[in-house]
Amino acid sequence: MKKRIFLNMVLIVSLILLSSSLTVAFDVCGPPPPPPGPGGDAADDNYSVSNFLPEYSALGKGSVSIFNAGYWREAEKLFSHFHENTYLVEITGNSNPEVVVIPSGGLFGQMHNSTLKIALEQYISQGGSVICFAQQYLEDFQVLPKPEGELLSVHGWRNAQSCEKNSVYFENIHPVLSSSSRESVDIAVDGSISTFPGSANVLLKRVVNNEPALIYYKYGSGYVFIFCGYTDWGSSHSQASSEELKVVRDLIT
Repeated sequence: MKKRIFLNMVLIVSLILLSSSLTVAFDVCGPPPPPPGPGGDAADDNYSVSNFLPEYSALGKGSVSIFNAGYWREAEKLFSHFHENTYLVEITGNSNPEVVVIPSGGLFGQMHNSTLKIALEQYISQGGSVICFAQQYLEDFQVLPKPEGELLSVHGWRNAQSCEKNSVYFENIHPVLSSSSRESVDIAVDGSISTFPGSANVLLKRVVNNEPALIYYKYGSGYVFIFCGYTDWGSSHSQASSEELKVVRDLIT
């Protein structure tokens, strides 16, 4: 009887401590947690990260600026293989980086954030460039600026099925794609671009529906790149091919 009472007391104390630790964890200040990750709904291949990461040493110069939201930890880990330095930044109208990467899920919950929207417009129009990776919903991409009178409709990973093996093909020739030797490329993508500015350059299209997976267009003096790949998240979950990493490396560089 005494033993049972003692065990019950231990269990109660353990539950109290666990509850307390969870409360403390969620009270820590910082960026909001990212949404549930992309992929996994219809993935057709998996890759071992250990097979290709040794090929990607730091380039020696330059840095990568990463928007402090979404899967920024995974992005920071991935881009550290390409460059010596990675920096977490907030996007403001007075941002200094030449290029800012918005990681997968980085626009989660920002659809009605007018402050971020204005900051992006000012930053890009003044000569900055943004590279936006896959987001969760179509609405998330509406924060990105677009030329006046143009439309932008990008399906997120909750709006589409993921694909990896021979998932995209070249639409145009560009230095970003110079490392690829095949017409189709193994890139983990989840989403596609159904409507985009008429001035946009389409680089990659999805095999499944012939809709763009990688585009860029000019906004003011800067550029907006939209990429439906989730390489940052995928590289940490064994879902990124060597071909994909080369494309992303060249895109960031």
